Amino acid sequence: SPPRIGGGDVLVFTMEILKITGDKVPASKCDPATLAECSDAERAFVEKMRAKGKEAMAAEISRLEGLQTAKVAPEKIGWMKARVRLLRQMTEAKDEL
Repeated sequence: SPPRIGGGDVLVFTMEILKITGDKVPASKCDPATLAECSDAERAFVEKMRAKGKEAMAAEISRLEGLQTAKVAPEKIGWMKARVRLLRQMTEAKDEL
């Protein structure tokens, strides 16, 4: 029979992942404040939206969120979500200033 495990005892499990299912999603480490680790597309987008101002950023967030419910090509959904994330970071940073 297995050993008794009491309350507060530490258990260690070893797991082997056999297969990961689903789409691969690239990790974005772009910092819109410094443009550190941004791709060329992210850098261009951040610079373009910085020039437009906070109201334009809020309008773009609304527009992109509206498109997420529409039928959009699967390859474009990732870039759309990345833009929303960047815009949110930019508007939050402007609120803090």
